[in-house]
Amino acid sequence: HTADISNPAAPSFVIARDWCLRISTEFHHQVEDEKRLGLPVTSFMDGLVDEYAIAKQQQGFYRFMALPLFEIVGTVLPKAAVLEQWARQNLEEFDAIVETVEKWKKEEEEAVPVVETSS
Repeated sequence: HTADISNPAAPSFVIARDWCLRISTEFHHQVEDEKRLGLPVTSFMDGLVDEYAIAKQQQGFYRFMALPLFEIVGTVLPKAAVLEQWARQNLEEFDAIVETVEKWKKEEEEAVPVVETSS
């Protein structure tokens, strides 16, 4: 199973992100097909249309699936412990994307002037 979800433990974020985008594109196409065929939509695959949504999904995937797996792998196979380190570094990059977008959204909300109407 580790090989199936190994992209979070890529040695660079460029590689991890590339695989993430490939998988997210596949998920997006699956959701489109499910909707077209009237099938139930796989919810975790829906809405992966921009960098922010993809990064948010990756945060959950890393924390729930990837990191626990690579922690165990590193315990059982000490020479593979570097995989957890790489996964944590890649997660930090996705965290930074989410933080940047959320900060930008907050700044946008605060910058919108409130127009008062007289009654």
